Amino acid sequence: MTFVLSIIFLTSTLAAFQVFTIGTYGVAPAIIMLAFFYAYILKRIIWNGDKLHYQPSISLILLIIIISIVLISGITPLIGVNKYEISQFFKTSFHFLFLTTFTLICAFYRIENFRWRTVIRVFLVFSIFINIYGIYQVVARAFDLPFAWIELSNESLTARGTAVGFDPYKQLALQFENFYRATSIFSEPSFYASYNIIVMIFLIIPLLKTKTGFIKSNALKIFILIFTVAALFLTFSLTGLLSFLLLTFTVFLIERSKRLKYFIYFLAGTVFVILITDSLVKNVTEISVANLFIDRIERISKSSKIGNESMNGESVNVRVDYQQQAYNIWQQYPILGCGIGLVGYNKKVDLKFADTALTQVLAETGAIGTFFYLAFFAVTFFLVLKLNIFCNKSYILNDVDKCLAACCLYLFVHLTVINFITANNLITPISWLYIGFIFSIMNNTYSKLGYKFSIIEVFPKGIKNKLIGAISQ
Repeated sequence: MTFVLSIIFLTSTLAAFQVFTIGTYGVAPAIIMLAFFYAYILKRIIWNGDKLHYQPSISLILLIIIISIVLISGITPLIGVNKYEISQFFKTSFHFLFLTTFTLICAFYRIENFRWRTVIRVFLVFSIFINIYGIYQVVARAFDLPFAWIELSNESLTARGTAVGFDPYKQLALQFENFYRATSIFSEPSFYASYNIIVMIFLIIPLLKTKTGFIKSNALKIFILIFTVAALFLTFSLTGLLSFLLLTFTVFLIERSKRLKYFIYFLAGTVFVILITDSLVKNVTEISVANLFIDRIERISKSSKIGNESMNGESVNVRVDYQQQAYNIWQQYPILGCGIGLVGYNKKVDLKFADTALTQVLAETGAIGTFFYLAFFAVTFFLVLKLNIFCNKSYILNDVDKCLAACCLYLFVHLTVINFITANNLITPISWLYIGFIFSIMNNTYSKLGYKFSIIEVFPKGIKNKLIGAISQ
């Protein structure tokens, strides 16, 4: 199981490399690995008779309600009797169910903390190679060196006709004279920035609770951190900047440990790495990325209307326009929405896809879906905050438990950013993989703290033992 989980989280970075298509849906490597994982869990429950353990929390109930509302949103296309919309609804709802199944498994099936520790260690080590390549790209693109760009295989956008204004087979990275934003193996810089924020959480946050974190070697931790900070900076991403600032704010607001000084050291080291990186890039490209950041933020903040005075290629104004269009679709279907996956099929509003998960939920599941979606995030936030407090006070939890529990709060803060503000991860593996991780860690932690859990025996003793018993008689 540990190996499969490690591969799932690693392949979640390869969403832009779709292996094959089913109709208009491109199948990415993570989807294939999830299918193997589901088959394995099904085998364990049916053949081996593994029990399901769960804590009936409000967060879990809200998740089940959200899944139900997504299915109920199909009433709108069914009433419209449009075969194309009905077909798209069933495909998108199945995809949504497929992804949230991972979260539900994590909520009901015990995945021990030592397995998650190994998954994170593998994730952190592989980040070295991803970030070395991302940094190399900046130089390679300036001098037209080999492997400066990766050809993608995003069949979904091509098949659905949503690749408007860009090439679905090329990485998206704006050029500022000789400087191109880093993308590494990702389709665009914001995804790469989001990935590095997660790497940073797994690397730094555990050190607020324990001496070693997930990786014992201090040299390796520093090595990973240097490349992570440099690569995050070179994405030139507001997503990365906003998440970093919110995570920093949360640390100073929540944490009261004596080890908080190590986070201050981390911030000082981050500034140092950024200054060195900016100097090196400026020598190569004659462009200061730091100055680009300052200019970008000043233009956004000073404009009378968002985006009016933004630099060339600024995405903020486009995102605001997309959110307005999603709101216009919601006004047509205020209660149940237009149906999951159907914003691109609206006859009155020309919107290929919603810009954020929140606006997609609003337009496609209506006021009811939006209420429960917001409630789910609010309740889960307080649960992971409570978990963080228990982590600080408990003497029962070991260092691994504390490291994992500490990460949950900060991962959820980042997930809120990339679902509510800067991106749409409602129907992508990223959100549901990490929400599943959070559910699993909450269950394991509360179990160690003595909370009662409900047990479900789907196949008592399992088919395997029954067959052995029947043969031995």
